[in-house]
Amino acid sequence: MRQLLSSKVFALLLLCAAGLAAGSPEPQKIAILVSSDTGIYADALTGLQSVIESTQTEVTYLDTLDEEDSARKAYFDSVRDSHLIVSIGSAATRTALRHAGDHKLVFSMVNAARTLGVKSRADVCGVSMDVSLGEFFKSLRDIAPQAKRIYAFYSTDEGEYLAEEGDHLDLRYGLDYHRVRLADRGGLKSALADIKGKVDAIYLVPDALYDSESFQILSEFCRANGIVLMTSFSSLMQAGATFSLRPDYTRIGSMTGEMVRRVLSGQPCTAQGATVAFPEQTFFSVNEVYARESGLVIAPEILRRGQRTRLFLAAVNLMNENKPKSALSAFRSILRDDPANGAARYYQDMLVERISGDKTRGILENARRFVRENNLERALVSYRQILDINPGHTEAQEGQRNALSRLSDDAVARAQAQRDPFQAARLYSQALKYKPDNAIAQDALNRIRAQERANLRALLQQAIESYDQRQYDLAIIRFENILLLDPGNKEAQQYLNQSIRKRDALKNL
Repeated sequence: MRQLLSSKVFALLLLCAAGLAAGSPEPQKIAILVSSDTGIYADALTGLQSVIESTQTEVTYLDTLDEEDSARKAYFDSVRDSHLIVSIGSAATRTALRHAGDHKLVFSMVNAARTLGVKSRADVCGVSMDVSLGEFFKSLRDIAPQAKRIYAFYSTDEGEYLAEEGDHLDLRYGLDYHRVRLADRGGLKSALADIKGKVDAIYLVPDALYDSESFQILSEFCRANGIVLMTSFSSLMQAGATFSLRPDYTRIGSMTGEMVRRVLSGQPCTAQGATVAFPEQTFFSVNEVYARESGLVIAPEILRRGQRTRLFLAAVNLMNENKPKSALSAFRSILRDDPANGAARYYQDMLVERISGDKTRGILENARRFVRENNLERALVSYRQILDINPGHTEAQEGQRNALSRLSDDAVARAQAQRDPFQAARLYSQALKYKPDNAIAQDALNRIRAQERANLRALLQQAIESYDQRQYDLAIIRFENILLLDPGNKEAQQYLNQSIRKRDALKNL
């Protein structure tokens, strides 16, 4: 009845058992309840597993449990020793909320989380799969700029919650939005007949109103009347809708995994303190055949946008099929054409970390040790090595910023203790190399330059005399001092270059 997530997890359990025998702490246990064994939930599971693979997990599918409440309660009693329960899908989440008692719960892949009653539970948080109607309205304006009137039909409180967002957004996009609650599926045909000739687009609300038959009724109505049909399910778009905007299910899974790790470590569900997180990335797809049959002409840029989505989804599929190198190549190709694509960059960085994890982990440990020893220059070298391997490594980026800032502040402190203006200027310049926006260093350097400006001509004459007397080491120091005070002094720069060449020539002789 219950199924282990993968053979990889089974192997992990064996390793954990061996660790326990050796006296290591008991691994954390997570019970995962999934609404059903479908593709979108499988993608979310993959994303979840990629983040929490060091925990002991057990997956159960809700549709394999007896529908009797007593059987479902027995399941939750059997996982009472788990540190956390994760529910994937609205049905699994409703069941968990009903039977899990006060057990900590992280939900995922749900629509209209507020309608599930999660707001009143301090021990419940999770990730929604809702895509804002604003994104649909924006895409509609791109696809059919002449569209004005939009309708949405639903039959449940959950559907009403999702549909009512449009009441507050339609004017922003120059649209006229109407939502209609129906008693049941039988009322759909007459509702469509009532709006015939009065509607330009229909938003298919994720709602129990729609089964395969009612969807086909809606799809045929829109096709025959030149109406744009919008959905958040790409599979329905392929079956007969104009376009879809759906979240990245794998990323929702990994966001859920990140939330699980925070909860298990005693932190708030999100860094911002929110209890519900929302999708960071949506995929746009267009059904060119359906659009053409509906009499719509799709602009070339909109078609290219859909093509980019297909490439992105292919890359995600390669990643989920455990082909990281091929997936990495695909994401890098996407980023060459679209450097601002945050989702592609996230997956690229994650794959680089997965491929080079052992190597970067070792270097990162060195960097942490150097920071503890206050050896910031060595720490910088380690952080830069990590960033050469994985430019998006978050801890290395933050560590590099902190090290540079501390080195800059240290150089300022040493400069302030200097009486020699040239040594102080040199240290302030060094501080600015570490941190170009160090205002204290810049202001202090500007003051020294202003104070010493009147002495520049005399200093240059002394430096030239040292050069003429072939005292090249002294001349180099004096010309460098002049350039600290006046970086654009071409005469000093020319003499400095010549002094270095002649000194080196004498050394070679």
